[in-house]
Amino acid sequence: MFRTAGGSVTHIITRRLRIEALRREHAEPLFAALADPSIYAYIPEDPPESADALAGRYARLAEGAPAGSGQVWLNWAVRLRGSPAYIGTLQATVLRDRTASIAYVLAPLHRGHGYATEACRWLLGHLAIERRVVEFQATTDVRNEASWRLLERLRFVRMGEELARCHGQAVTDFRYRRDPRPGEPRHSTRTDAGGAPGSAAPMAKSPPVGQTTGRPADGSSPALRAAR
Repeated sequence: MFRTAGGSVTHIITRRLRIEALRREHAEPLFAALADPSIYAYIPEDPPESADALAGRYARLAEGAPAGSGQVWLNWAVRLRGSPAYIGTLQATVLRDRTASIAYVLAPLHRGHGYATEACRWLLGHLAIERRVVEFQATTDVRNEASWRLLERLRFVRMGEELARCHGQAVTDFRYRRDPRPGEPRHSTRTDAGGAPGSAAPMAKSPPVGQTTGRPADGSSPALRAAR
């Protein structure tokens, strides 16, 4: 579970990753990787203009969903365990009916190692256990084979197609859903006092999954989109 208390940030440790609640301080170590234009081929976002612009977006996300929206916004920065390298972000939007849309973005440098799968598996278990989510949803561009294959590895079921727009063009998305599995695995957790994220060279990229849309990417493509 993630919470901020007295300047301390609770973070989750998986086998190879450290997953931290997203804060404006993450903008600096994530900016360089997020500037890679290839990340945005299949998601309706543009690269961040500056680290300051990214910090402003992260600060807005940290404030949560607007009052009365009936949504809970959850965003995380993903870092390699035992390393200063941030490799992407995770996003979830949870509705009153306890359905959740998920998304993530992974830095090109770190694709092909199963990190997105590991992070998303943790996310599904976390939402099922801590948020009592009863249904997961995700959407990805039909051209983004790496993303829809990731969803299918995670046992999402393809429900159909829908029209969307991406960078001013009409595109087609696949829609997926998944029910929580009995005994969704928990991963070990640890609470540390968290200062600003490591200032070492930013090696991760994940468009601040804001509350809009997002898609997954693992391998050659980079993003999964979740409605926000």
